[in-house]
Amino acid sequence: ALAVMAFGLHALFSKTENRIRWGVLPLILGAFWFLFTVFIMIPHFRGTDVHPFVVRYQHLGKTVPEIFQSVIFNPQQTFSMLFDGRNLKFLGELFGPFLIPALLSSQILFFISPILLQHLLSAAAPEHSIMFHYAVTIVPFIFLATINTLRKLKKYPVVFKTAILTISLLSIFNFFSHAKDFKKEIAPHHDYL
Repeated sequence: ALAVMAFGLHALFSKTENRIRWGVLPLILGAFWFLFTVFIMIPHFRGTDVHPFVVRYQHLGKTVPEIFQSVIFNPQQTFSMLFDGRNLKFLGELFGPFLIPALLSSQILFFISPILLQHLLSAAAPEHSIMFHYAVTIVPFIFLATINTLRKLKKYPVVFKTAILTISLLSIFNFFSHAKDFKKEIAPHHDYL
């Protein structure tokens, strides 16, 4: 729902035609679905008054409106949480050698900003690790942003070849420097497969 809202917001400001269809409609539908699932559907089927994952954000507030207010009206606290050591490590692992090329196409990363914020502001440790499923919705957009940057760099052959070589070397280095971590995380689950 949050990603759909981001698509709608992006279309609202970037489209010249059909802004209602591509901007307002996804924004409203995404907001409706988010509010419906967080405040009504999930609490109903869980038999609780609030969404069970609110506890992951209790450091920001006890209810969903309090959490949003805290994030918006206390930017110093929000930024200090976003860029703490745990999150910087997570972002480094998540983006790896694609950090700079992906950031150069930040308009694509805009689509995942709500999901990324959801993970960065959470108190739950698994949301700050690439060893769990939480990063799955983010990774495709990192690749799309990197591909978009490389597509733009094709006009400059020397820069393009240097970027490809650098990304390749950093990818190899990244793989070998984290291979033991992956093996350590996967090994305990091997018996279940």
